[in-house]
Amino acid sequence: MRIITDGNISPRTILLDSPSRLVLDLIGAELKSKLQEKTFTVGDEQIRVAQFDTSIVRIVFTGPKSHQREVRISDNERQLLVLGEGSKQKQVVENFNKLLAIKISKTDAKETTYQIDAEKKLNYKFIKLHDPERLVIDFVDTKLTDAFGSNLVSETGHVSGLRYGLATLGRPVTRMVIDLKSKNYTEEFKESPTGTQLFIRILGAGQGISSTNPEADKDPNAVPGENKVNGSKVVIDPGHGGYDHGAIYGGHNEKDINLAVASKVEALLKEAGVAAFMTRAEDRFISLAERVEISNNIDPDIFVSLHSNAVVSNPKMAGLQTYFFSDGGYKLAQFTHKQMVDDVGMPDGKIRKANFWVCKYSKSPAVLIEMGFMTNSEEREKLASDRYQADLAKAITKGIIKYLEENS
Repeated sequence: MRIITDGNISPRTILLDSPSRLVLDLIGAELKSKLQEKTFTVGDEQIRVAQFDTSIVRIVFTGPKSHQREVRISDNERQLLVLGEGSKQKQVVENFNKLLAIKISKTDAKETTYQIDAEKKLNYKFIKLHDPERLVIDFVDTKLTDAFGSNLVSETGHVSGLRYGLATLGRPVTRMVIDLKSKNYTEEFKESPTGTQLFIRILGAGQGISSTNPEADKDPNAVPGENKVNGSKVVIDPGHGGYDHGAIYGGHNEKDINLAVASKVEALLKEAGVAAFMTRAEDRFISLAERVEISNNIDPDIFVSLHSNAVVSNPKMAGLQTYFFSDGGYKLAQFTHKQMVDDVGMPDGKIRKANFWVCKYSKSPAVLIEMGFMTNSEEREKLASDRYQADLAKAITKGIIKYLEENS
């Protein structure tokens, strides 16, 4: 089966039994017509297509060979192939990473920390879901060893249960679900230097965020508003990642610049008492729909996506451009854009309305900031420098906090 869309497609799939079936959800998708909702039979397999809700198309394959299917996504994320069992799929299975062990490395009134050991460097993605509260982690191209579940992980003050099993997400993965006792907990992920160990830290409400500094107002370089925005939630989205490099010029990758600035913004927001979340904290690919889904499940006050621009036909073009879609996004854009122009002294490329996926489908006020042009050699070298990135991050943070002060 070939599925073609007019926008970026984000598949989420899972294997189920009794009866054997593959459930394929297309996140952020809509059928063009109700006539496309249908059920048909191919051989001994039944295939059902339906609009599951307003933003999810669900396709269910039911039959004895449904678990042997392989789901592949095209490079441009606009086509999906659902294939039967093949030699390539078997080869992927043979190259699986292995989860060796899981244990609780620390548990007390403040936190619960899990340690996961693997055979090779882990490739994972996660999402936080609500009602009930749970943290879902997908380990890509990974399977369990017999020893992985031998040491039973007990309930803690923060976690009521933990379960794991095989699933698929475009390709086979192991899915782990951590059932949380409160929606107010935050989570932190930290890898070992080799990437073969992952520490998942569940923090109680108010933990893991730097306390406010009463003397901060006396520091002329301090970020303003530190005592007024405690508890606000902000999602920072570093554009691109993984095999999606973004613009590449002068030996610099856009994805790395975006992540470097986003990490600095995250740190500054946390220093100011804001609960800051990143859609990605490392170099890995996340689709547009997944970025929005991660943010919407966090339910932040605002969503800020960071990018670096490129116009090959005009290498002299430079400056800041900020994009929005909703009225709330426009208000946020006014604060961040002005602060960056004023503090960093960059050319003003104006605030613009655009139909960007992350701005259109975010439930929170959202902006997409193009921090400069990779095609402009002078601006590119600035973007790649740690000092300039710090200046950008501080200006973005100031704009965010001023917005939160007036709109929270």
